[in-house]
Amino acid sequence: LHRNCSHKIQHGCDCSLECPATMAVNHPTLLCFTAVLVSIWITCPAHYHESYMRNADDNFNSRTNWMSYISDDVKLSEMAIPGTHLSATYTWNTDVTMTQVLSFKQQLNYGVRFFDIRVKHVDDTFRLHSKHLFLNLYFSDHFLNSVDQFLKNNPSETVLVLLKKEQPPEDNLPTRSTRGTLQEILHRYSDTFLETNDRSITLERARGKFIIFSGFDEFDSFGLKYDECDIQDNYHLSTNWDLYS
Repeated sequence: LHRNCSHKIQHGCDCSLECPATMAVNHPTLLCFTAVLVSIWITCPAHYHESYMRNADDNFNSRTNWMSYISDDVKLSEMAIPGTHLSATYTWNTDVTMTQVLSFKQQLNYGVRFFDIRVKHVDDTFRLHSKHLFLNLYFSDHFLNSVDQFLKNNPSETVLVLLKKEQPPEDNLPTRSTRGTLQEILHRYSDTFLETNDRSITLERARGKFIIFSGFDEFDSFGLKYDECDIQDNYHLSTNWDLYS
């Protein structure tokens, strides 16, 4: 089969592959051609731009107590609260996985108060995951310890936690239910954990506490319902150029 081909195959990462003016295609060549495209797509670097790509070395301003300037009677539902998507992915420096560069402590110190936390139930604890990838962090030892210490040092603040089950438990590894493990973990942080499903909760009541948002699987009965929130979480873009429109 002979086919004229004068187009250029473009990728979002600004790589391109030129086709010759005339190309003979048979089945083995087509398979190789596809493999080349896949290889190029995987190895292309991400499109870094200062408009949306920040580094841990950037000079962020400290925002450890910005909630102290807000009146006690303001409801959490009346506030716009800054948060991060896939908050734990700072441990993996890969183009596909990494959506954050700041640690939990840094995010808290720079003003983040809403965290997107994905867990997998293994060995009666929660590992932090991004899809199938274990991020070498744990819900209790790393995330909640950071939140607990921050709130004790900054009692004017409150932290909201979206808790989602990213992967099913591994066979035969947990000896108790997902719900049982969550209850046991939260009991350890009773000084700073506030269990509530009150949508009209005020900042005064929430200060110095972290609150769970759920609405997924076994976590459905914990805390506030995520699907009842006004969510500004438009993290999916068709191309990088959508950021400029």
